[in-house]
Amino acid sequence: MESWRDWRGADGWKLTDREIEHAKLEKEALEGTLTDGGTSPGEEAGEVKSAPRLFADIEALARMTHVAAPPKFVRRSKRTASAKYFAGDASGKDFGNTIVVDGVCHGEFGYWSGDVEKEDSNFKELANLVNGVTRAYKAGHLRST
Repeated sequence: MESWRDWRGADGWKLTDREIEHAKLEKEALEGTLTDGGTSPGEEAGEVKSAPRLFADIEALARMTHVAAPPKFVRRSKRTASAKYFAGDASGKDFGNTIVVDGVCHGEFGYWSGDVEKEDSNFKELANLVNGVTRAYKAGHLRST
């Protein structure tokens, strides 16, 4: 975790745009002026303090991967599909994805709404892929016929 960087929460994760805006407003109200900087920048060099959830995350990963081989689920699909990111970066103001089914490309691209645009990049990257797969399924592209 890059806990020394600006605008990180107590857990070490980057604050969302909304949380940053809120923190800036609080800081401005308390100090009267707004300056650059995060909630707890810390030191950039040397050792950094681990996030409180680090050990719980490691234990969860160990439990999930404590098998000789990954589980297999047998399904007889008549079609193949793959979901891909489209040119661009869904973590910004726009998004794009493609679903390739049996060699046919189904794609979409556009701009995030104002509410989604304020979300963090991890949310938008995952939402981009989930939205693409969901739309392809609803359009019938992923149903085995």
